[in-house]
Amino acid sequence: MAWLMREDQVLASVEVVTARLGRLRALSGRMDGALVFRPAWATHTLGAPGRVDIVFCDSDLVVLEILAGVAPNRVTRLRPRARSVIGAEAGFIGRHGLAVADRLEIKE
Repeated sequence: MAWLMREDQVLASVEVVTARLGRLRALSGRMDGALVFRPAWATHTLGAPGRVDIVFCDSDLVVLEILAGVAPNRVTRLRPRARSVIGAEAGFIGRHGLAVADRLEIKE
């Protein structure tokens, strides 16, 4: 199992999604932990069961932009500097105090 971390703090279990089919189905089910879409410059919440928090990161997983509580059936605009998008259940950003410029990492 992989973990999404900030410094020594575990934020959530994480699944890295790279396949197209996985991207299409990923947010349509119940979310446990977080999903990291790589590579990604935008995302959608089509079929999401409820609101989700979305975090755009660069290639080093430095947070570039945060969208809290995005409603289902939305499509985000492209973020040209983003290389990864993290999706988690609504409230994730607030619970962990995520902010722009935070450096995240994935540990196995």
